[in-house]
Amino acid sequence: MKYYLFTFALFACFFQAKGQNYIPDMTTERDFAAQVKSIDEFIARFNGDESKPDLSSDSLRRDNIINLFDFQMSHGGLDKESFKKLIQHFTASALNWKGKLSITGKGTYAEAKCKVKYKKKDYHITLIMKREKTQKGGQKWAIYRVKGLSTLGLYSDKRLTISPVDHETHFMSLQDFFQVNKQIVPSMRSNDVEIDELSFFFGLCVANAIEFAFVDELRFHFTDMPNYAFVVEEKGRPGTNSGWLITKVKRVGSESEREIYINELIGKDKTK
Repeated sequence: MKYYLFTFALFACFFQAKGQNYIPDMTTERDFAAQVKSIDEFIARFNGDESKPDLSSDSLRRDNIINLFDFQMSHGGLDKESFKKLIQHFTASALNWKGKLSITGKGTYAEAKCKVKYKKKDYHITLIMKREKTQKGGQKWAIYRVKGLSTLGLYSDKRLTISPVDHETHFMSLQDFFQVNKQIVPSMRSNDVEIDELSFFFGLCVANAIEFAFVDELRFHFTDMPNYAFVVEEKGRPGTNSGWLITKVKRVGSESEREIYINELIGKDKTK
């Protein structure tokens, strides 16, 4: 009899403890529901296809967009009132926009800051990615630009001179360039020939000169919306203002200003 009583008490304690482990944490559940858990969810909320929980039906779309901002974002040098007006004008522009935000939009870019290894040293480069159609009509991400090779001492727009009489020695100086000073070889190209940084990067990868480690930081740039370009990044923290959020807003009132923004993003030389 004592054995059965002991066994019953043991099972009662077990199920009680197990039940305690499964008591829901309402704060955690609230935070998880409010969190923007993916870039696709961000786009759905921005477009009004989904909504942040617990928002009232009055001005739902407007409040939805406002809640997609990182409440801890930098004001970019603006005072509180000017920054508030910027957010209000941005929200109004989004509400009046006849189009929709899309990951496949012409003005959507992914900016991936990547860690690489070159000559046993760690460096960072940035890959600019865009969505494109496949040959079969599907979708794919493609590498559009690369930035940061100059920090490795590998890429330069400079030109070096090969002596105008070097032909008299059967171009013997080429041996020194190609065997000893390999990094300056691209600078010996003709004035009529350009080497884009991305092709240079692909060549280094094929030659196993660069070892790719991982993507260290990721952000998305959206430039299709009228009047504004903005950046979305992931903010992992407790609370209802977390996940993929707007961290930077740039006013682009004209197409030339939008072009300047994109050129700065992709690292395109505006003088060319």
